[in-house]
Amino acid sequence: MRDQDGLITELPDFSARVIGELSLPIAKIEMCEYRSSQAQTAFVRMPSCRLDFALSPRFRGARGRYGEEAGGSVQAIGEVVLIPANQLFRAEWQPGIQRSICCIFDRDEAGELEWESWELEASLDVRSPEIRDLMVRVAREISAPSFGSRLMVETACIQLKIELERYYGHCRPSLDETRRGKLSTSQMRRIEEWIDESRGNLGISQLAAEFGFSARHLARLFRATTGTTLSSFTADRQLGRAKVMLAGRERVKTVAWACGFDTAAGFSIAFRRATGLSPRDYKRQFESRTTRLEPEHALETAESAPVMRFGPHVLDQRDTAGMLLD
Repeated sequence: MRDQDGLITELPDFSARVIGELSLPIAKIEMCEYRSSQAQTAFVRMPSCRLDFALSPRFRGARGRYGEEAGGSVQAIGEVVLIPANQLFRAEWQPGIQRSICCIFDRDEAGELEWESWELEASLDVRSPEIRDLMVRVAREISAPSFGSRLMVETACIQLKIELERYYGHCRPSLDETRRGKLSTSQMRRIEEWIDESRGNLGISQLAAEFGFSARHLARLFRATTGTTLSSFTADRQLGRAKVMLAGRERVKTVAWACGFDTAAGFSIAFRRATGLSPRDYKRQFESRTTRLEPEHALETAESAPVMRFGPHVLDQRDTAGMLLD
């Protein structure tokens, strides 16, 4: 279905629900849950700049690209993605459920900028530990608000804008440089995607064959690129995912499966060995902070937040859902 401006207001078997939000002068923060019961391809043009951090694993096979031109290859969408305002974004994914925390910045500040191709490429997978850590902090304050949460989130948003400027400043030389003896940016993205899709049960020989390398050569290139081994990198990435999911109140059994463990008991042993805490103790650190908020700092919860759906339902009229284009 199309409106008079040619915008699609429906997407079959897909829904988006805001389960927590906070409006600030500098940005709007939303914690969203997306559900898709079938494989989808969508064309999106956001009215405001949107920074999205996946609190749970992204939809399997999540890929995307920017641009108006037909054809072109799609790339894996990273854990953190920036969708610039007024840029056509093509995304595709498989069925599943995903939660994200999103920072939506004022369109007047980011909406009229010219984006170069290397900047758009870097936006599909914002690989900045500083930005990731700030998004985790924002997610914790939204999911478990406490005294001063509003000020904490506003401060984090200011830091996010600074770190984004630094990130793009660092990306130009790394994308323009031809690095001999190291993995390319796209190859690193593919490795991270492989780790996530395989739930950490990485078959290095199969992955190396995909790149046309031997397993030994891939291991050498990976160490030269990252300074660590592939097994250590996989373990760290899975531990980071587990921490985010536990802070987002996922069940321990669900987190264990997403991180490649067959049993919650095995996951608990590994998590305690890595952090010194059991998964349940780690969850309690955040659950204990939900006791109270000052009235002026109250955040909207699932009961008061509107449900935005595609399909048989009308799209809620707010910029958070974006605009879907043919």
